[in-house]
Amino acid sequence: MKNKYFYHYNFYNIDNEPNLNKSSLVILKHFKTLQQQTEYTCGPRCIEMVLKYLFANEKNCELANLDEFKISNMINTRPYHGTKLKNMVNFFKK
Repeated sequence: MKNKYFYHYNFYNIDNEPNLNKSSLVILKHFKTLQQQTEYTCGPRCIEMVLKYLFANEKNCELANLDEFKISNMINTRPYHGTKLKNMVNFFKK
């Protein structure tokens, strides 16, 4: 996207960005980002984004259909405290 003050990179379609030094970056092409819906569900939302990316082409995949709040319950996310990192790690180990 062109702007008269600064350049916006299109990270979703990174192949179309000629001015970006990609040799020092690791960017997942077509990784869709989602905004968390509460102030304490950043961990569950990140898990949801990873699952949607990994299982994007899987039809009827249970993991790809989990949302931020279902994941929050599964990994014991709490208001004002958020999610413990060990709970997020254990989610992926299961």
